[in-house]
Amino acid sequence: MWLTWTVRARKTKAVFAKSDGALEENLFQRVDFSRIRWQKRLGVVGLMLLVFAASGPQIGTRLAPVERKGVDLVFAIDVSQSMDAEDVKPNRLEKAKFEISQMIRKLKGDRVALVVFAGSSHLYLPLTTDYEAAQLFLDGIDTKLIPTQG
Repeated sequence: MWLTWTVRARKTKAVFAKSDGALEENLFQRVDFSRIRWQKRLGVVGLMLLVFAASGPQIGTRLAPVERKGVDLVFAIDVSQSMDAEDVKPNRLEKAKFEISQMIRKLKGDRVALVVFAGSSHLYLPLTTDYEAAQLFLDGIDTKLIPTQG
């Protein structure tokens, strides 16, 4: 916009430099300068409104906190080799996995995490509401998961 105005002003000066004063006086009598000023002002206002519209203003939207009624459940599972004992059928680890799986199936809106431990503890699955993922991670737990036994 500025470039267009500059080029036009230079061309006008070049034309009037080569002519006599009568041409300039005759042309300026026919030009309505107040109309030109208003056109420029409206052009600038229009450009500002266009930039404002492009910024994507939103009216009437508010951020509302989402209330969650669920709780966070963290299951700590012993994966030491002692969990292979068959005093409970089929073995301790499989029985624990079965019970946790049954509990996960009943959950709605709660977050679940899995921690495994033997010689040291590790976060196996961070808090999530994706119960299918929790079931997959739970199925992957075995006593060989942590090499250092406690």
